[in-house]
Amino acid sequence: MARLAALLGPLATLILRELRRTASVAGNHFLLFAVLLFALNPRSVAFLVMVAGLVILFPLSADPLRKMPKERLLLFPLSVAARVRVRILSFFFSPIVWLILVVPIWGGKQYVGVSFALVLLALTANGLALLWSKDIGQFKRFSPLRRLPGFPGLLGGFVKKNLREMLYVLDPYAGLALAAAATIYRFTSPNPVLEAMYGMTMLVALTLSTYAQRLFALDSGNGFDRYGLMPIRGWQVLVAKDLAFLLLLLILVLPLAPLSGLAAGLVLLAFGHRPSVLDPQSQSRWCFVSGARGWSGLVQVLAMFAAGTATFRLSPLALIPCAFVYLVSLFHYGARFENRWTGTMIYRV
Repeated sequence: MARLAALLGPLATLILRELRRTASVAGNHFLLFAVLLFALNPRSVAFLVMVAGLVILFPLSADPLRKMPKERLLLFPLSVAARVRVRILSFFFSPIVWLILVVPIWGGKQYVGVSFALVLLALTANGLALLWSKDIGQFKRFSPLRRLPGFPGLLGGFVKKNLREMLYVLDPYAGLALAAAATIYRFTSPNPVLEAMYGMTMLVALTLSTYAQRLFALDSGNGFDRYGLMPIRGWQVLVAKDLAFLLLLLILVLPLAPLSGLAAGLVLLAFGHRPSVLDPQSQSRWCFVSGARGWSGLVQVLAMFAAGTATFRLSPLALIPCAFVYLVSLFHYGARFENRWTGTMIYRV
């Protein structure tokens, strides 16, 4: 029993830590927006809360034992019976199991269907995690993110790497859910409302806005040093990040209002270069990105809505000032990014 406690105790701590990190709304623009609307009018934001909840629950549905390194599990001197007990007990550490048990008890019989849906979600998540594992018998590892198509040019490899990094956080998947719902509405409704297409485009851009402040979110601690060893300029590093961001955003909003989405993306990047370069913060995979502190996020989001609105309501020519602001930001913070390699600059605003 002491050996089981020695294994299950750290596992419980790990699960609680990941639950706090994954469900955190610290500085994430989309989650904060959903929470604010929910506080003002819960019914009006039910869909946004459902999207955020499903995206969060998906990684939390994975097998808890997969969160521990396999090497540590093999080092524990447990018998076969003890390993079976660990497997059974670890199942109840999963947050999705708590919800499956609590939802019908708290809500009554009418919520039994929700519990079955959560069971299917857990089975799907664990099935995908199994496919994603290093080996399944004699089969090779299933890794679709590594099979993304290449891009031509000097920066093509960087763009592919950055696009793959973006798909390792939850923000794009919230945008994908919103974009899919809006696309279904557009092509199934006999008279789709253009205003709704614009509104959903802005919401999709909002889901990615926090990542624009954390373009180096998944680069390792020595990532900046490696960039300094490469024969490229600082603005080229930022361009490779920005192209991946804009490509993903435009794919999501292409059936909706792509010009407004492009204007919003350029402004998001223009304001996001500063925290990305001057205050890089590492982020965890399969979590929502945590944004910068202070008023920078609010200013960024307001500028995004202003750019998207001007492009949608006034003229597509509003893209010109958006592109100008983006280019100024690109070359300015590209130069400051290069100074990070040489160590000749003290970061201050």
